[in-house]
Amino acid sequence: MLSYLGVIMQIKLDFDPATLKLLYTMAIVAFILLLIPVVVRLVNSFIRRIIPSRDYSLIIKIQQYAKIIVVLAMLMFALSQLGLETTILAVIVALATLSIILAFRDVILNLGGEYYIKTYQLFKVGDLIDVGGCRGRVVDIGSLATTIETPNNERVVIPNSFIARSYVVNKGLCFLSIPIKINNNKSISDLIKLQKELSSKLQEYLTDKPILELSDEVCNVNLKLKENTDLNLVKNIINEIVKNGL
Repeated sequence: MLSYLGVIMQIKLDFDPATLKLLYTMAIVAFILLLIPVVVRLVNSFIRRIIPSRDYSLIIKIQQYAKIIVVLAMLMFALSQLGLETTILAVIVALATLSIILAFRDVILNLGGEYYIKTYQLFKVGDLIDVGGCRGRVVDIGSLATTIETPNNERVVIPNSFIARSYVVNKGLCFLSIPIKINNNKSISDLIKLQKELSSKLQEYLTDKPILELSDEVCNVNLKLKENTDLNLVKNIINEIVKNGL
């Protein structure tokens, strides 16, 4: 054992300072290169954490571009340890980063909009909101956009960046209006009966009694719904009542 140590010490003593410095530098470079996959995994994990898993294709694209930047940056750092000129590589990394930021500008703004919405709790799923003149019930708050359903049962997808720079009026719980065609021979008593039946069948979903508005041959059923109410379920119940009663 001592003989081995003696050999090692002899070898070490035989190295001149320049050789030792080169070996030290090469060890640092090797360590930096070994760190590349570790840093890439950490960056990928961070990206998955800030973007919901349902946006899988977006995650893959961002991870691919992020990997390119990480690899170029780490290579530039490794080359700088060898004393090589890295100005050109630094310019390439800077241009690549800038181009990726510009390419994903809207994505970044929308992610910032989502953070703004959730931080200040502007609204939640089920709330009736008015965003820049567009009014409807919030059915989904995504990482890039918020989806609302209008009183005309139209789904509108609004970018979160637009919401962040627009005025938002939160009216709270959902207000749903459903037009129903009625026959001319139906009397007021029939409509009152319809109102009572709607109140009975939809009791667990409503915050108030249904309001019926007559207009020519159309009766608008106005409902104030509780939070997270399934609109399709409510519509199916109403259609069944109308089918059997009107």
